[in-house]
Amino acid sequence: MANPKIGTLCDHFDQGSINPALWSAPAGGSLGSVQEYAVPSTLTLTPSYGGISFPFTMTIPVVACSGATVGLVSNTAYDLTDSGISVQLPYWIRRGTYSAGFALYSGGSYVGFILSNGGGIGAQDSLGNGNTFTYSASTVAYLRIRENSGTVYWDYSADGINWTNAFSEADPFSLTGVNVNLYVTGSGSPPASIAWTNVNYVL
Repeated sequence: MANPKIGTLCDHFDQGSINPALWSAPAGGSLGSVQEYAVPSTLTLTPSYGGISFPFTMTIPVVACSGATVGLVSNTAYDLTDSGISVQLPYWIRRGTYSAGFALYSGGSYVGFILSNGGGIGAQDSLGNGNTFTYSASTVAYLRIRENSGTVYWDYSADGINWTNAFSEADPFSLTGVNVNLYVTGSGSPPASIAWTNVNYVL
């Protein structure tokens, strides 16, 4: 049986909790929390909530050991081919040795955006291919990964409408069964934090 297209995954985190039918904690890690966060009505995809979105927020607990991970992993594997997925990034507060990511995994292989504590974002795959650009809250408010006719594209946007391509390449591996992963990991005090919201496919 074929996996559902990744464009069918949609979650605005607007019910005040993580939907356990869609998401689980990463292996060895923990879930984040859903908190109210103001999003301009021109950007929100949940107008019935009066311009308020409830992003999935992640703050690493301050712990003595390194390698703590907070995140979400989709319970279902999705088909990225001729489809795509986007996510809104309300904020990314960089501290310590933390990194964060929005990645699509299949076993040990992935395509994704990896956010470094230095402010760079890698649009990359697990084979080491990709491109790095600089994070800015005003220009990198949305991230999107899509596939069309054998090519995968990494895009970013300030408004969720106009997109800039950061990198593209021929599919580096089979993309018919990928799990969505949103996370932050690392160590240090105070901890880093990040918010993700409006997971869906924006053309």
